[in-house]
Amino acid sequence: MPCQGRSTRYSPTSDPPGSPWTASKHLVRLAPSIAVGRHFRTLDGIVLDTSDDMCGELIFTVFAAIAEFQRQQIVKGTREGLDAARARGRPRALTLEQVADARMLLGVGQTQAAVAGKLGVSRWTLRRALDTTSD
Repeated sequence: MPCQGRSTRYSPTSDPPGSPWTASKHLVRLAPSIAVGRHFRTLDGIVLDTSDDMCGELIFTVFAAIAEFQRQQIVKGTREGLDAARARGRPRALTLEQVADARMLLGVGQTQAAVAGKLGVSRWTLRRALDTTSD
């Protein structure tokens, strides 16, 4: 409950939809605006008494540490996902059979644009596939 004569800050919730990262990030972003003598209260009932310098600093240091940890976990997960995708490699747009068919169609006089359209790729993709594969 807010004390009489003190300012109280309200936040929509301590755990907004989405990840907990957003809640911690939001609270840390509000930290500079919460000065000594103010209370912090979320609309779902959590009260943080930041009226004491040491307690307020401790609370927001913990929030900052949690937010930083969560950010590092997100970065780590992203890096692991990118590494796994690189390890799998990028699939080729055209199989060797499709490239052979393209060579045959080009040999009978069809344009690269027409052959690429039939294969569902761009002319540049077809050209690259023709240049990198040999019969």
